[in-house]
Amino acid sequence: MDFKKQIKTLLQEAEIYRSQGLSQEASQRYHDIVDLIKTNPDFPNSEKLLESIEKKVNEAYPLEDIHGKVSNSGKMSTEKQEISKNEFLSSGGKDASTLEGAIALARFGQYKRSLSEFAKLLNNKSLRVIAAKNILRCHIAIASVDDAIAQYEKWVSDDTFPTKHVEKIKVFLEGLLEKKNCNTTLSAPIKKILGAGPAKESISEELNEDDEDFLDINSIGIVIENGPKKGKVFEFVVNLQSGNQLNFIISGKDQDLINSLNEGQVLNNTQFFTPISILKSSCVISSKIMISSGTNKGDCSLDIKVLNE
Repeated sequence: MDFKKQIKTLLQEAEIYRSQGLSQEASQRYHDIVDLIKTNPDFPNSEKLLESIEKKVNEAYPLEDIHGKVSNSGKMSTEKQEISKNEFLSSGGKDASTLEGAIALARFGQYKRSLSEFAKLLNNKSLRVIAAKNILRCHIAIASVDDAIAQYEKWVSDDTFPTKHVEKIKVFLEGLLEKKNCNTTLSAPIKKILGAGPAKESISEELNEDDEDFLDINSIGIVIENGPKKGKVFEFVVNLQSGNQLNFIISGKDQDLINSLNEGQVLNNTQFFTPISILKSSCVISSKIMISSGTNKGDCSLDIKVLNE
């Protein structure tokens, strides 16, 4: 990766970590940027960039200087965490910000922290199915199929969701398990009885909620159009999904493949595998980030947007 892209990637990671209160991780990224700039003194506007980074560090950690001298625990206060989260995340309400933050964390392989953020949304009627599906994706990404199954069974047994939602989640998880060649039989949703207290409210919610969801996509098949891999087809398991926005991970071992995919590039004739069908469409690469820590250190995180045709 060239110097400018390294700086951009580290800045993106630092801002996401800072927004989520991960002070040590954010601080480390800022210091990595400083070290990179010092090894490349001819980089344009390097002094201005260093001043900007020092300001960010001082705002987030007022008792820590840019050269790494720490005079406190290095942890951001709760108040600072909330302020920085609100600065970074888009508007749209607290839960919408929580969803965006959870997705951002997972993009960088911070699945355990992401799980706790998604869990906060399970009581939100409009976001709980999205949150539940991404919780299952995170468990799978951590290579914990058993935890994904256990989580689903818990939702069934403790009556967390209306029946319609559980049915959607069940079909979704079955698709994920099929990709893992896992033949586990999942429990069927418990049918609610009309007039039975909370169950009556749940049924009312089901009847009134919009049923127009973007199709769940378990994996995608991409035809590479340039570079040494030109003409080859690669299938990737979807790491995260929010509507028509998808994220997947490419192993850092395949640099030729990574180099053939770039931000802004349109991918034609892409196949999208859902639990019930195979669709074809085009998509555009909206973000390409090299992960520098965590479970997927060294891998490439790619965001794509499915285009309407």
